[in-house]
Amino acid sequence: MVHNRNLQDVFALCLGIGCELPTRFCILPVNLETATSIEELCYSGPICLSIRSDWLRHGVSESPLEVTKKSFPYRFQQELAGERAATARIFINSPWLVGKPTQVARMLEAVLGRTLASGYPVQFVVRDANSGTANWLIEPDSNPVNVDIVTRRLKRMARGVGQTTMRYGD
Repeated sequence: MVHNRNLQDVFALCLGIGCELPTRFCILPVNLETATSIEELCYSGPICLSIRSDWLRHGVSESPLEVTKKSFPYRFQQELAGERAATARIFINSPWLVGKPTQVARMLEAVLGRTLASGYPVQFVVRDANSGTANWLIEPDSNPVNVDIVTRRLKRMARGVGQTTMRYGD
C-alpha cells in the first residue's frame, strides 16, 4: 500500500543535530526524528547496506548525512525495539531530482529492486522548497499500480514535468 505521510523537514532535523545537508539523495537514519545528537543516529540494516552496494554498482553516489567519512552504525531489527528498523528510508532533494533523470532512474531501480524483492518496505521522502515534503511508503505487498504511480511521479519530476507540486495523486 502507498501512503502520503507528512514528516518534519529533513534539512531542519539535520541542522539541529549537526549533520550534512543532503544535496542529492541519501539513506535516512531510522531514528532521525528522535535522535538528539549525531552520535545517536543509525541506519537500519542489512537492507541499507545492500542498497548502498547496489548504488555503487550502478555508478550512483549519494550525498550522505555523515560529517566525517565514518558511517553511522547499522542496527538490526532486534536492536531497535519499537522502531520499524526494516524500512529503507530514501531522501531525495528536488533540485537534484529535476536535473538528473538518468541517475534518478538508476537510483529508483536499485532501491525498488532491492527492497520490494527482499520483502522490505521503502519510504521515499522528497523535499521541495516550493511544496514542502512529500512522503510515499511502499510496502512489499503493494499493488503494482500503486508502486508504478510513485515511480512514474518521481521520474516525471526528474524530467521537469509537474515539479510544482508533489502531493500523492497529482
